[in-house]
Amino acid sequence: MEKLQLFLKLPYLRGFPLIKKIKKAGAGTFFLLHLLCRTNKNIHAMQTSSETMEIAHTILAQIKYADPSALMAWGAVHYAAISPSKEFQGGLAFQVSGLVHQGWVKICLRWVDDYTIEFINRNRDVVKTLEGCYCDMLVPVIDWIEGK
Repeated sequence: MEKLQLFLKLPYLRGFPLIKKIKKAGAGTFFLLHLLCRTNKNIHAMQTSSETMEIAHTILAQIKYADPSALMAWGAVHYAAISPSKEFQGGLAFQVSGLVHQGWVKICLRWVDDYTIEFINRNRDVVKTLEGCYCDMLVPVIDWIEGK
């Protein structure tokens, strides 16, 4: 019974609709509750992952809409979605081999709904950071840094 009481205090059980019924049922349903909660946590992790991928795909679509040949002109390869953090909702990173900049471009969607663009060289040093960019500014800003 002690395990059940400790288990019911776990943070991911807040708002779980079956808690009152399980408390009345007793410790016999502990294992079933544990499986339900683990499944609930896994579903939340999958939703976060799909939201991260959705943000990355949206950024790609915005770049392709502004200039369909931009990614090819920059020599963009090795795309990666960026996970959410305290500063960013998510983002997209890709490797470029432009005329002036060779390395990575990292586009992060901030919580205030604008982008931060970082240019990272092959030694993993941040060369330039531009904050407060909007979707219609992505291609011109990257073109300017790439030297197109």
